[in-house]
Amino acid sequence: MDKKKLVLPGDHLLSCEEAVPGENTYSENDEIYSASFGAENVNAGTVSVERAGKSIVLPHVGMEVYCMVIKTSTNKAICTCMSVNEMDGKERSSDIVAVLPVNAIRKGYVDFLRDEIKIGDIIKAKISKMSKMGIDISMIGPGLGIIYARPGGRRKR
Repeated sequence: MDKKKLVLPGDHLLSCEEAVPGENTYSENDEIYSASFGAENVNAGTVSVERAGKSIVLPHVGMEVYCMVIKTSTNKAICTCMSVNEMDGKERSSDIVAVLPVNAIRKGYVDFLRDEIKIGDIIKAKISKMSKMGIDISMIGPGLGIIYARPGGRRKR
């Protein structure tokens, strides 16, 4: 049976006992909420929010992202990221703040993180891990790495 009503972001839809979260929804404390403006759709045990425009895709392991380095320390960099598909105009994603550990910059030993990346660099990475502590990204892999290096920085590569 189809049941539709207009919902706003953050509106409570159902409990996780009643349905499985679908497109444009998220679950928190065993409750399902709308992540977007649209029409609620409950069908075959799944609740989703239908939008006339692009779908909102939540971060997930394996998602490719473009990131800007905003902070560095000795063993990690903090980055703000957006989905590659969002840049291509295919979808919308939520804001992502991720950690780039020093061991995920390149294969092999890295002496100093500051010799590899700098604040203001733009990188292409992949989400490698998600936990309650946050999101980790990695630049190791084909097609991943520094896209724009901030001028004036010395890099070993």
